[in-house]
Formats: sequence, structure tokens, C-alpha cells
Amino acid sequence: MPVELEMPESIENANFLEAEGTFHCAVLSASENPTKQDGSLISNAAFSAELEVLAGPHKGKAKSVTFFNPKPEKKGSDGYEMDLRKQRRFLEAVMVAPERVPGGKSYTVDVMQSVGRQLIITFANNTYDGKTKLQLNYADIWHIDDPSAKPCERDQGAIKLLPAALRRKPESFVKADAGKPASSAAGSATKPNGSSSSASSQSQQQSAPVAAAATVDVGDLV
Repeated sequence: MPVELEMPESIENANFLEAEGTFHCAVLSASENPTKQDGSLISNAAFSAELEVLAGPHKGKAKSVTFFNPKPEKKGSDGYEMDLRKQRRFLEAVMVAPERVPGGKSYTVDVMQSVGRQLIITFANNTYDGKTKLQLNYADIWHIDDPSAKPCERDQGAIKLLPAALRRKPESFVKADAGKPASSAAGSATKPNGSSSSASSQSQQQSAPVAAAATVDVGDLV
């Protein structure tokens, strides 16, 4: 039997970020077992994060970012190091990364602690096999207080909600990274933060499910 439906004003997917640029975002959720739309695991995926834009004309738009483990046979290549650098840049930006360890060594981290925290991130269109997708631009991810972050609109109200433990003084960032894009810089060292406080909502992070810690390779980051 036919049903009567109402036509929306637009059929565009308005909830997902489709524009290139640098954005102030919050981590809505994280997963240590990223899956495809059909529910199957994404090959070589280390973890993923669902982000929400907090300021500007795209405020409220969401974007999922998957961080991959590099393939062992690619060790020593630029692509191998870039995969590791992307992981580390994200973890340091949201202050859940442990202290630096020698390059090539593994470390363990609970990515679920990133939920509710904030960062600055750049997305750019990438075309492969004739298909264009909006993806993380190199390893362009910064802590909210990093003076080397690319300029973008920010929600100062949301930033003020961050507890002191998640803030950093500009001089605490590695001087060698100042002024360099994340695509060429090794990243900024941060101290581990065991707090379960949420950056934008403490209750959001406290209610996040507890997941097994992920183990990732540091790469040549020091």
C-alpha cells in the first residue's frame, strides 16, 4: 500500500562536513575497532574518532577520521612514517599520549580518553582512483593552545570549558616545531593526562565506554 511522505527542503547530507579547511573540533566518540558501513572491520585501522566542528559556518557538522597502522613491508618509507605521525599528532593534541619513547618502539594508549576533548585539524580533498574524498591533510592536527596551529574560527566558550589539566602554555610546545606545518613537523611533546574530565562535557567523557588500550608504533618521532 502506498505511503504519503513529506519531501525535505534539500536531499544534501547536511550533517557531515564536506568542505576543505581548518576547523576547531571536539571529539564526539572514538573506536579502537573501526568498521565499515556493513559492519566489517577496516583493514589496518588502529582507531577512529568522530569529530564535530565547533565554530564557523560549518558548526555542528561531523567528520569521522580513521587512523591506520602502516603496513610492515612499507617500514622506512615516507608513507609508513606519516601513518605513525598522524596517530601521534592526534593523541598529543587531545593529551592522551604517554611520554615520548625512542623511535620505532611501541606504546600503549586508551583512545577512549579522547572523547570530549578539543583540537584543531585540517581537512583537504584527496582524489584516488577517480574518487574524491575529504580526508585529514597530512598530519595537520594541533593541540588547542599550539601557537603553530593554522588559523581558524574557534568557539571561545567551548575552550573555556576545558579543565586546566587539558590546557598548555605556548612556551610548553617544542620550539623546533614552531611555525612548521604538521605535515613536516614531528609533533609536540605532551605529558600524559589520566583525567577522565571531558573538554566540552565532563559527563560525556565519564559515560564513555571503557575499551582495551591500543598499542601503536611510535615511528621516528624523536
